[in-house]
Amino acid sequence: MAINPALVKVSFGDLPLPDGIAVAKTVPGQLVFTWNPAASANGNAKDQVMMLAYDVEHAKAYFTTVGQFRKDGGDVLYTDPTPGRAYHIYCAFTAADRSRQSQSVYLGAITM
Repeated sequence: MAINPALVKVSFGDLPLPDGIAVAKTVPGQLVFTWNPAASANGNAKDQVMMLAYDVEHAKAYFTTVGQFRKDGGDVLYTDPTPGRAYHIYCAFTAADRSRQSQSVYLGAITM
């Protein structure tokens, strides 16, 4: 039996995700998430990003559930900078008033 990380949902809801969500490794241990900061029809500029980097091999998760605002267009998540560590990356948003959340999006695997 195996779990496909690309099919895992870490958040579920009807809050719309911003367009253009992406992640990049800039320096070891630092993941930069970016998205289009334009407000969507059912979103709010003060919705906040939720970011997760999960290391399956070492059963270690690095995350934040109250990151930067949608209007900011980006945030940084810090992980273990040890070379060779592989992380599965997820992103979602929570409403400014905490009444709802978005579906999570899988952004792929990144190796430090």
